[in-house]
Amino acid sequence: MGSERIWRGMKLSTSLVAIGLLLGAGAAHSEMVFGVNETANLIMKFDLDTGDYKGSASFLSGDIYDMDQGPDGLLYCLVSGNVIRKIDPYSGEYKGDIGTGFFTGASSLSVGPDGVVYVATNTGVFRFEPNGTYKGIFGGGFINPGFFSTMAVGLDNTAYVVNEQSDMIMKFDAATGQYKGNLASGFSGTGILWSLAVTPDDTLYVRQYNTNPGTTIFRFDATDGTYKGSLGTGFLQNTSQLSSAGLVVSADGTLVVNTPMSSGATLLGFSLMKFGASDGKYDGYVGFGFVNGYGLAIEQPATISGKITLQGCPVIPSGYIATLYVYKAGTTTLLETVVADLAPNGDYTAKVFSRGNVDIYAKPTLCLSKKVVVDIPAGGLTNVNVLQCLSGDADGDDYIGTDDYIILNSSFDKSKGDSGYDGRADFACDDYIGTDDYLLLNANFDVNGARP
Repeated sequence: MGSERIWRGMKLSTSLVAIGLLLGAGAAHSEMVFGVNETANLIMKFDLDTGDYKGSASFLSGDIYDMDQGPDGLLYCLVSGNVIRKIDPYSGEYKGDIGTGFFTGASSLSVGPDGVVYVATNTGVFRFEPNGTYKGIFGGGFINPGFFSTMAVGLDNTAYVVNEQSDMIMKFDAATGQYKGNLASGFSGTGILWSLAVTPDDTLYVRQYNTNPGTTIFRFDATDGTYKGSLGTGFLQNTSQLSSAGLVVSADGTLVVNTPMSSGATLLGFSLMKFGASDGKYDGYVGFGFVNGYGLAIEQPATISGKITLQGCPVIPSGYIATLYVYKAGTTTLLETVVADLAPNGDYTAKVFSRGNVDIYAKPTLCLSKKVVVDIPAGGLTNVNVLQCLSGDADGDDYIGTDDYIILNSSFDKSKGDSGYDGRADFACDDYIGTDDYLLLNANFDVNGARP
């Protein structure tokens, strides 16, 4: 599988520790992993942690050779090697085909960080905008003999491409097509290098396809090619039914491999096997009895953005954050917790895995939590605004009461830099603890945040 993987961009907030994980903080959304049931023409969704089946979406017809999720939340599926099919994995909607008539016999697909779709073929790597606009081809002069069997695109827009007969990984600038050198030469042995995944820490995972002694995952430094060990030997099996696709890395560092499972010479079925990407430890499998095809993709986060403003604080100081608690709409089921930096005017962006109808409780620094109800589509949402969050929560427990008053009183009439000044009571954001701060706290005294 050739796909750049985006790891969660969440920062650990010191205020989370201070407030004792209020609102059930600490819950993290488990990504879904997408597999394929070719018999039923279905893309199947599973919780990566628990293995729970989460529903399916039809890809209409053909065989999925490879797939990847783009920044717009759509799955881009390489169908029967000659067309790219767009499917919304959340609503199940078919969003059209692109690339028709440009290539045949393609084996691998990857979506870059800018949403450009790349397809590895026997004549080069084709590029398309998500709307189908053709952007050219590169790498054709490096295919002789063989064909480009698998590829991945990193966050820096470097394309890593394997020539099936060259025993090496080639690097190209994905935007310009400029050749940038080779790496991993000599590691395939008697096998073939299939399936690539590259992580934001520039680790490249490469699956070796071999009938004897079996499949192995090699790890390399994606910048200089330094070998970093292997994993999966003894667990992964081979079959002619699984070739190019079948290797992804999740946001939490789980490596997932599409592999057959057998007893002796009897094929029992296929599963999505899990390993620790850093330590190689086997961690079980998901999808057994459901998946039976090539395609494999890991869920990517959506971007939400908007403005969060604080009562009585016209210019938000540097370092202020908002902790976003995302709940299943109308319930007390916490889906995930995300921390977002606040700009001076309250602007923020955050990465979330939740889609559909959710309740978001925003808990800014020194303020009470406030709820907003949104419907997040596959590609994310703008204007998720939470305005005028009530100020006065000095101790961060989402309740304004005596403990907050004590903090303010102990620092009253002090400026930043003075001995005894405590910035937790500076609700007016003016580096001085005084009447304005007292009035804000007093107006909201004995008020709770909007937690469920």
